[in-house]
Amino acid sequence: MWTVPKDEVADLLRLDLSVRLREAKEKEALYKRTHQQSFKTFEQTVQQGEEDFEQWDDYMEWKAYRKVRRDLEQKIDALRRGDFEVA
Repeated sequence: MWTVPKDEVADLLRLDLSVRLREAKEKEALYKRTHQQSFKTFEQTVQQGEEDFEQWDDYMEWKAYRKVRRDLEQKIDALRRGDFEVA
């Protein structure tokens, strides 16, 4: 058995989370470029417009990537603060 220091575990986790965060941000940027508007504006367009399944799909995916990004940012912040346990 070998021992891994908590800070090394944090570094590895932070690296993994950072890669996933970059991917989520890239997806969000793609939706912003594709629809040429912010998420909030697009959300209003989808909710107030006629039923358009393609737009609705994009809205749901964009919304999911926003949630993923926020969750990953919170986890990275927790790692920076040392606010995690290794089981």
